[in-house]
Amino acid sequence: SLYLGTDGGILASQDGGENWAMLQEGLDCDLLVAWAGTPNMLYAGIRDAGVWRGEHQPQRGLGGAWVLVLGILAAGGAGLAAWKLYPRQAPPLPVQSLEAHWPEYDAAITRSLKQAGEAMPETLGEIPDDLRLAALQCYVEVHPDKELVWDADASLLQIAEPRRIKALLGNWQAAQDSLDDGAKFRAAATRIANQLCNYLGFERTASRTYRNLNGFVVEGPTLHLRVPPRFPLIFLRSQEPSPDDVLNLRNMMDVLHMTSYFALVFVVSPDLEAVGQLRELVRASTHDFVVLGFEDIFEVVTARQKERQLTRILLKQVDLTVVSPYVTNGPVPENMFFGRDTEIKAITRTIQDKSFALVGGRKIGKTSVLTQAHRILQQTPGYAAFYLDCQAVYDYGAFFQALQARWGLEEVPGPEEPGRFDQVVALLREASGDKAHLVILLDEVDALLAYDVKHQEALFSTFRALSQENRCRFVFCGERVLHDRLQDAGSPLFNFCEQLLMGFLDRDAARRVIAEPMEEMGIAFDDKTKVLEEMLDVSSCHPNLVQYICQQMLVEINGQQPRQITSQVLRKVIQTRYFADYYLSVTWGSATPLEKLITLLMLDQPLLTVAELLERLRQEQGIALDQEQAEEALEHLVLCSVLDRQRGYYAFAAQAFPDVVESTQDVLVLMENIKAQIQADVALDGRFRYIT
Repeated sequence: SLYLGTDGGILASQDGGENWAMLQEGLDCDLLVAWAGTPNMLYAGIRDAGVWRGEHQPQRGLGGAWVLVLGILAAGGAGLAAWKLYPRQAPPLPVQSLEAHWPEYDAAITRSLKQAGEAMPETLGEIPDDLRLAALQCYVEVHPDKELVWDADASLLQIAEPRRIKALLGNWQAAQDSLDDGAKFRAAATRIANQLCNYLGFERTASRTYRNLNGFVVEGPTLHLRVPPRFPLIFLRSQEPSPDDVLNLRNMMDVLHMTSYFALVFVVSPDLEAVGQLRELVRASTHDFVVLGFEDIFEVVTARQKERQLTRILLKQVDLTVVSPYVTNGPVPENMFFGRDTEIKAITRTIQDKSFALVGGRKIGKTSVLTQAHRILQQTPGYAAFYLDCQAVYDYGAFFQALQARWGLEEVPGPEEPGRFDQVVALLREASGDKAHLVILLDEVDALLAYDVKHQEALFSTFRALSQENRCRFVFCGERVLHDRLQDAGSPLFNFCEQLLMGFLDRDAARRVIAEPMEEMGIAFDDKTKVLEEMLDVSSCHPNLVQYICQQMLVEINGQQPRQITSQVLRKVIQTRYFADYYLSVTWGSATPLEKLITLLMLDQPLLTVAELLERLRQEQGIALDQEQAEEALEHLVLCSVLDRQRGYYAFAAQAFPDVVESTQDVLVLMENIKAQIQADVALDGRFRYIT
């Protein structure tokens, strides 16, 4: 039989849900329970009216079918007899008994799963006979995050892949039984390490034994945490941890040639206090030793999302700000790469046909796109990709030295031979196989390109010739200089590359940057939609500002329990002078003093034409520009995503800019300081003049 409680009454079906009959109209039923011990008795939780019970007495007709099948519905209430409100002294319902004792029942089922990888009514002696089956079913509902398999026919609850779990249980027991036998312990620890690698996607690369420690170096999975890509799993063979064990752990890191300070340390002792003791001992250590016992391992290997569960266990012991996944300097790791699918697909899918130039403002994500494209091309059959960071490259000599060191070339052209870059391409092609598509990715090329411009652009002319001859393709990354040369008809870069302008993330991608790592770390929002929208508004979805705000909020809540992001936490972060200074440094980026002054003039006139700007500079600031100079300044602010051009008008693309500046800066003082910088620039190059 099937029963259904609704806000309009209680229904029943005896044919698997094909047909239903109304048993009792007018009861606003929140909860309906049919108990196996009394199959005809129903218990109903009625909104604002307590718990009711009634015995179901189905009326039989032709073939035992429900009366409803014949279209004859009995009068309301005919299907239920003796409905009444339970008196206060009535014995507790089975559901009430489960709720009252659930912590003990839950612990009993968990113990059975840990000991045998499965639980059944016969193994649950702590639970009353008539409640064991219901308790097992409730356990599945209460723990949706665990990989559990419920076999109703056999009344058997198992952890998914029970053989693997039982093998892990057996190996852990073997390790506990061999604490006095180094060889047997090492064998058991090796098996456990291999199983953990299989569960978590680790790859074992090395192993060492040092005194009472067995260490296994692994390359970890992609976690939403800033942890080293290589770290050790260390097993402690000791009944009771001591200060000497901490010293041995530090020495083991040297034995394993670890350059990081991070390790997972497993305490195998059967003493339940041993894990806590070692955690206290390592608390003062400079290393980030995360101490785990079997309870922790069990929580990880039985979780549906094992990496997420491991992350949450790590965060209970490691400073949140140290392992925060948010990156404010340099390219973001692969697991934090969101929202640049258009650029990545354009490069990786069509690079065999043309070269590209990534152009955008400071910290907008150019390098992250370039490194992501490099990773993808390296893993794509038929491609050979070579990346070089040119940020510190200011001339030909530094360029050839850098690529020789980065790409492992034995011989490269001299600094006086920029046009001989074809020799480098020949060496790379020889090393990669003649059939491979050769792709050269050059990051932050502005300084090198500016130097090349002074030397008839000999190097970039060679790049163009190599690409046109289909000997290789290029992906350049830069800002103002690269952008200007791409537009200059006299430059070899003109009509050479497809330009990809980098701007803010779309709001969906920015939400993912914020929410997914927070969720992975188990950090909640008090009002997720509200807080996310506030963060997107103040950052304008600038990827670096989004990550900076997230990082600073983690600093604020690091010592709190529970850790929760609220609007108050956000306001505390964005109302500081530190945030304002960082905001301006990122938003202005490589803007000139004149360009900064223009943004300050727009605070009280957020919609501006070129003519209006020229007039205000002349009348209010005493600065005389021609129209070309004004347009150049405004277009660079557009390139850096500070401004947006709309039908001859310029407006703030970074819409929070006026509020941030006016609420944290003395605008008049700031303008005077910038004007002093402009006067100094005028004295040096005389590109425009002050009106005296």
